[in-house]
Amino acid sequence: MLRYQNKLLIILAALFLSSHSLAQECDTIITSKDTSCILFFYNNIDSLALGKLHPINMSLTGFQNYNPLYKSNPFYANLGNIGLAYDNLIFNPYISHIFDFGAHSFDRYLYSNINTEYYRLTDPYSELFYVMGAKKEQLFRLKFHRKIIKNFNVGINARYIFSPGYYDRQKADDKTLALTGQFYTNNSRYGILANYTHNKVYVQENGGIHNDSLFEYNMETDRQLFPVNLTDAENNIKENSFFINQYLNLSPPGSKNPSKKTVNLGRITHSYYQIKQIQKYIDYNPASGFYTNIYNDSTKTLDSIYLFKIENQLTWSNLGYNDTILTRPFYLYLGIHNRYIELAGYMPKMYFMQWLPAGGFRWNFLNYYNVSVNARYAFGNYIDGDYYGSISIGRRFGMDNNYKGEIAINAEISRQAPPYFCQHYESNNFRWNNSFSKQNYQKAGLSYHLRRLKVGFDYCRINNFVYFDATAIPRQENNSFNVIKAFLFKDFQLGKFGILNKFVYQASSNKDVLRLPEFMAHVSFIFTTPVFNHAATIQPGIDVFYNTDYFANAYMPALRSFYLQNEKEIGNYFYIDVYFMLRIKRARLFLKYRNLTSLFGDYRYYTVPHYPMQDAAFKFGVSWKFFD
Repeated sequence: MLRYQNKLLIILAALFLSSHSLAQECDTIITSKDTSCILFFYNNIDSLALGKLHPINMSLTGFQNYNPLYKSNPFYANLGNIGLAYDNLIFNPYISHIFDFGAHSFDRYLYSNINTEYYRLTDPYSELFYVMGAKKEQLFRLKFHRKIIKNFNVGINARYIFSPGYYDRQKADDKTLALTGQFYTNNSRYGILANYTHNKVYVQENGGIHNDSLFEYNMETDRQLFPVNLTDAENNIKENSFFINQYLNLSPPGSKNPSKKTVNLGRITHSYYQIKQIQKYIDYNPASGFYTNIYNDSTKTLDSIYLFKIENQLTWSNLGYNDTILTRPFYLYLGIHNRYIELAGYMPKMYFMQWLPAGGFRWNFLNYYNVSVNARYAFGNYIDGDYYGSISIGRRFGMDNNYKGEIAINAEISRQAPPYFCQHYESNNFRWNNSFSKQNYQKAGLSYHLRRLKVGFDYCRINNFVYFDATAIPRQENNSFNVIKAFLFKDFQLGKFGILNKFVYQASSNKDVLRLPEFMAHVSFIFTTPVFNHAATIQPGIDVFYNTDYFANAYMPALRSFYLQNEKEIGNYFYIDVYFMLRIKRARLFLKYRNLTSLFGDYRYYTVPHYPMQDAAFKFGVSWKFFD
C-alpha cells in the first residue's frame, strides 16, 4: 500500500507541475474568461430545461470542507475518520420511490446516477484537487470534461480517499469513478447522455475503543495503543452501474417563418439504469466477545449481499425545443417506471418485478406564483400499494432589482414498505424474520428564501416507524408520533468580514424510538480581501460546530447501520477549526488546523459513542482548475 501511495504522489506531482506551466499560459491568454458560463447538471436531460443548472464554484468560502460528507450539510455524525460510515443528524427519512434494501451509511461516498455531473461547455474544463493530513490521510480528486466533436461531450470524475486513521483498525480506502458522455443533434430534436460508475469501498471496522475512560482522561497519547472491540473485521462494498437517458421531440423543428405557428407534441424520454452491488462483512475473529450471537461459524464471519437491478422509465412531457421553466410556464409529465431486482447472499436468490406509474406538473402564473404537484403509485412484489404525493406552492415578492424573496408552502404524504433488510435477514451474528406494516409519513413545511437568508419550519407525522433498538434488532413503533424542525441559515457580509450561520432546532415526541440533537449550530467567521494588487485573494477563518447533548445512535459494523443506545450521552462540545485560504488566479489552497478545542484538555469529542473524533491536526489542500 505504501508503494501505491508513493506512485500516486509521483503522478500527482507530475500532473501538478505540468498543469502549473499550462495554467500560466492559459491565464495569460484568457484572463477574462467568465467561469459562470461553465454549467453542470445532474440526473437527466430534462434538468436542463427545468433550470436545474449549477455554475462551477471558484469561491474560497467553504473550500476547506473537502470531506464529501460536508459538501452541502455540516450536520453529520461519523466514526472519526473520512470514508467511514456516517449518520445524518438532521431527521430526513429515506423516502424511496421504489424497492429499498436499506443500509445507506456509505451512500455519500459513492458516485451514483443521482450525483454524477454532466457539463455544458464549449472549452475543456478540468480540475485537480489534493488534500493531505495527519496520519497519512490523503484525498485526490480529478475532473476532466471536454467536447470531442460538435455536440458530443465526454467527462471523467474520479476520487480516491485513503486514510489509516488515528486508532487501530480504522483505515478507509475508497475509490470512485464516473465516466460520462452526451450527444445532441444539430437541431436538438434528439439527445442522449450516459454514465458508467464504479465504486469500491474498503474500510476496517474496530467496533469503537474498548474503554472510553482511556480517551476521556487522556491516559495514553498514542491512539494506536488503545484496545478496540474488533481486531480483524472489515466492510467491503463493490458497485458498478450503467445509465442511459435519451429524448426525442415528437414535433419537427419549428418553421423559420415566425408567423407560422406549429403544434408542440412534447417529448418522449427513456431511461435505462443497471446496477450490481456486492456488500461483504468479514470478521476473522467473531468470537472476540463483541457480538452476542454466533449462528454459523465461530472461526470466520463472511456475510455477503448481492443486489442486481435493472430499471426502465418511459416519460412523456410537454417540453419542446429549447424550452425552459420560464418560457413554458406550464410543465406536465406522465410516465411509467419498471424495475427488475435480484437479491441473494444470505438467502436463495429472490426476484422482484415492480411497476410505478407517476405524473406531475408545475405551473407558473400571474408572474409571482407557482405550484408543483407530483404523485406516484407502486404495483408489484413487496412494494404493492406504496404511494407518494407532494404539493408545493410558492409566492415571489418583487422582480429583478426589487426582488424581496420567495415564500413556499409544501406538503408530502407517503406510504412505503420498510427496507427489505429490516424484514428478512440472516448472518453469522444477526437473524430476524419480521412482518412489519407499511410506514406512513405526512410532512408539511413553510420556508422563506432571500439571497443569503433561508428560514423555515417543518412538521412530520410518522406511523409504523421502523428502527433498530438497543440490541441492534429492527422494531416497529405502531403508535404515531411527531417530529418538528426549525432552521435558520443566514449569512452576514460587513465589508470584508463575513459571518455564515446555520442553526437547526428539532424535537421528537417519542424519544424511545427516535433521538435527535435538539439544537445544532455551524458558524463561520471569515475575512476576505484581495492582496498584491488584486493578483490574489486571501481568506482566514474560523469554523465552529456545536450540538446539544443526547443519547446518540451507536454503530453496528456487521449491519452497516446505526441503532439506539442508552449508556452514553454525548454532545455539548464546541468543535473549532481555524484555517487560512489563498486563491491565485485558478488555484486555491487551504491550510487548516482541525479541532483546536482538543488542545484545552476536554476529551469528549464524540459524534458517535465510543468513536472519538480526530485530535488537533493540520490539513493542507490545493485545487487547480483549467478552462482550456
